[in-house]
Amino acid sequence: MTPAQHTATPTIPKTATPLPPPSVTPTPDLVATAQAGSPAQLISSQVSPDGLWWARVFSHPCPQSTAGETYGYDYLQLTDQNTGENNILSSQLIHCGGLGGYGLAGRFWSNTSRFYYFTDAANGVPDGCGYYLPPLLRLDLTDWSITRLGMGTISPDGFKLASWVDGKLVIWDINGGQIGSTPLPVENTLPGPIAWAPDGQSITYLLSEAYCPLGLTYVVRLNLSDFQSTPFYASQEPSFAELRWDTANRVILTDEDGNTWAYNFITGTLAHFETP
Repeated sequence: MTPAQHTATPTIPKTATPLPPPSVTPTPDLVATAQAGSPAQLISSQVSPDGLWWARVFSHPCPQSTAGETYGYDYLQLTDQNTGENNILSSQLIHCGGLGGYGLAGRFWSNTSRFYYFTDAANGVPDGCGYYLPPLLRLDLTDWSITRLGMGTISPDGFKLASWVDGKLVIWDINGGQIGSTPLPVENTLPGPIAWAPDGQSITYLLSEAYCPLGLTYVVRLNLSDFQSTPFYASQEPSFAELRWDTANRVILTDEDGNTWAYNFITGTLAHFETP
């Protein structure tokens, strides 16, 4: 039994003056059915660094019996620690027995307490194959808006996020807005895994011409100083599926067969790599 999400995550409209957010309840009859089917379980619980807000995700999970159409229901609840008022900021009706990524779960607060990060695909994976990470969403407490940040990787210092959004690589400030974005440097390619340099000043990522098999793959490097993406290496035999940046000028690549390789940005050489 693998449930799937079939309703969009609601977004609170922006307001000129911050106001308490209204509750969001999609498809009341089905939500009531899901709530009656199983008691709510606490999925995640995180208090903001300033102690003013308490973010919790609750889930009415899919029932054990899958006879007929059954539903689950997840919701993100924010509690004002001063007043005790609770508001539902995001919710998800889950159609049990389907396929795909589903389920809300809290991730972390920004250290300024302005943003709360969570995902709406904590469980399962989409149909098919290819690069996938549970996407991040960001709640902004200044106007109660929710922004979808896509699939990404956080920088070593924890202050930046690199993610794929609508075919572009976007760099976000965890405590602020968008730092910049750049399109794919190779046409007709698909985005893949992202890795940060140890010093957090550069990013490397993979592109591929297809999924399953990947076909021709590219190792690309982006320097944050000029936001220019440069393809450094192209390879089809092997095709690279994963990567990590372990030292200043070297990345470790894993091919589709599970073999590991080391690529040096300075010398432009690729060699087999044995894990120490």
